[in-house]
Amino acid sequence: MRSRNRRRAENQVWTAAGAYDFAPVFLAFHVDGTPDAYLNAIVGFTHRFYDAAALRDYLASLGSSLLVDTFTDLCWLALESAVYPQAVRCSPALPQLREAHARRYLCDLRAVDVSLQQRMLQAGVVQTLKTARCREVLGEPLRLYHPWDRRLYAALSLPPERDTALLIRRMDEVLRHYFVFRWTNHLRKAMHIALPAWLHAVLRRLLPVRRVQDDTPRRTGGSGTDVGTAGAEGQRGLRLRAGGDWRRVLPSFGAPYFPEGQRARFEEEICVGAHQRTHIFYARAGAGQAARALNTSFYQAHRAVYRTAARKLAAQVRNTLAVWRQPLLVPARTGRFTSAWAWRGACELDGRLFASSEERSRSDFDVTLLLDASASRESQQALIAAQAYTLAEGLMRAGLRVQVWSFASVGRVTALTVLKAFGARQADGIFAYEARGWNRDGLALRALRPLLPAGRRQLVLCLTDAHPGDAFGLLPEGRTLAQAYMGKAAVRDAAAGCRALRRAGVRIVGLVNSVFPEEATQEAAREIFGTAFLCLRSPQDLARRASAVIERELRC
Repeated sequence: MRSRNRRRAENQVWTAAGAYDFAPVFLAFHVDGTPDAYLNAIVGFTHRFYDAAALRDYLASLGSSLLVDTFTDLCWLALESAVYPQAVRCSPALPQLREAHARRYLCDLRAVDVSLQQRMLQAGVVQTLKTARCREVLGEPLRLYHPWDRRLYAALSLPPERDTALLIRRMDEVLRHYFVFRWTNHLRKAMHIALPAWLHAVLRRLLPVRRVQDDTPRRTGGSGTDVGTAGAEGQRGLRLRAGGDWRRVLPSFGAPYFPEGQRARFEEEICVGAHQRTHIFYARAGAGQAARALNTSFYQAHRAVYRTAARKLAAQVRNTLAVWRQPLLVPARTGRFTSAWAWRGACELDGRLFASSEERSRSDFDVTLLLDASASRESQQALIAAQAYTLAEGLMRAGLRVQVWSFASVGRVTALTVLKAFGARQADGIFAYEARGWNRDGLALRALRPLLPAGRRQLVLCLTDAHPGDAFGLLPEGRTLAQAYMGKAAVRDAAAGCRALRRAGVRIVGLVNSVFPEEATQEAAREIFGTAFLCLRSPQDLARRASAVIERELRC
């Protein structure tokens, strides 16, 4: 299939180029792997109108940059603006292809899940500008709110001149103007370094100390009111003022689940070590009408598939519970003699001195669904809500107790929001699931412990993309320096949170449903969950694999 799609893409490039004597270096494909006819036509027309060798050499020269992918995408965005007005004279069908490409791109953008780290780097530049170009093609507002984005977008609109040297010089000027960092712009007034905890404590005693605010920087308007930042916890309008009052964000999550005194005790026990100066908050799901409407609409559009998956899951779990039964010894007048009960005949005149075994279902455990609700899940918010609802419905039909929580981090607050409690008979509250902020997975996993009742076996199913990230980093601990909560450091912290739950006797399994590069995702999931993780790809896959998790739990 891949080779057939590649051949189709090459033919599209050759047809537009009017030549078949070269091997295309750049080919464009949609998210599902099918060729992108419009962009491949642009590649072909670029070969026809310009010096292909000079352009190839220039794009290859960008390979030494850390932002090579971003720079390459921006160059092709600029080339598209210059090539299209010339190519439309040769191909009358090109405007229709361009509109179809724009609609497909915006549709795929809503359907594809990416990690928060990738969004910070790429979505802030490439994805934002590509989205603006597609909206311009469809006659919609650009929605470029940041002045820097608007200036860069305008600079990438190159004139349709067939001068390769001029084109390359214009693109190079744009990249150097907007992306090159100069050390000589201003003198640094302070150097910030991370120190071990013991040295930090000594220096605090020996040197004068001035407390500085450590919240994510904020731009303020002329009236002094906060207008937020574009990348940190600016999603969904959640902001922290420059004063750093973390309690200001709490009402946005909903009403408190625990009294303040109880929440404070949990925070004192959980927010320790590298998570000092962070906060936890347990909330009841708020109104969230927009998110609920979006999630419900998606589920209703695919309800036949998800209802079938829920029925299959319930049937498979019931079969598993019926097969895996544990014997229960009860006193009887016939059966196997039990010497430990011989005293019954002498003291209580009870003739039931024998043991008879009865079987009971091993459903003596609870299931908790924990949903990553960070902004990196926004593109798949409705899909995740539908998956969680299907899981909850199937497990409840099988007679298991189920609760559902989501988690997200804003500022220094990691909030866990209940979408379905153990006592709720309906799972409709799951449709209030809303993606926002960051995901401090390690702290969220530790904060889950007070929500798991004692005296029963606990199984946690964590729906995640296995890419934790937070704006507030990990504080120095022992000989470990302060670290950003991104990449490997965040993955290691999430793995430590998993181990803490397992030491408490909790079984935890990761249900990974991200289409972010599979190799990197599986590597991160393996470090966080060990071998106890599954990659979900379809509702049918969801039912089959979830029942396998239950069966494996019963074997233990």
